[in-house]
Amino acid sequence: MTDDTVTVTIDEAHTLGCAALENIGLTAAEARVVVDHLVDNALCGYRFAGLPRILAIADSAEIKRPRTPIAIVHETPVSARIDGGNHVGYVVMHRCTEIAIERRPPTGWP
Repeated sequence: MTDDTVTVTIDEAHTLGCAALENIGLTAAEARVVVDHLVDNALCGYRFAGLPRILAIADSAEIKRPRTPIAIVHETPVSARIDGGNHVGYVVMHRCTEIAIERRPPTGWP
């Protein structure tokens, strides 16, 4: 460790990250999705992809633009094209994963 390293517990990191993201306009649920990823990244050793990513999110021009609901804009029985509504990528991908799980073929599908 160096003098510029700050050590926090997982719970402290989660609380700090969620508060920061909510402060820049994410909902509590959106902040949890993002912080879960960032804390996991840090625990895997990807320091650049941990809580410091919040600074990049906060500085992005997109975060200041209005957001619309994440929506399916085209779908087939096995796929969906999603409009992310200018949400943070972590949140959009979380919703895309939920949609993919909802559309998964039944067990035993050939």
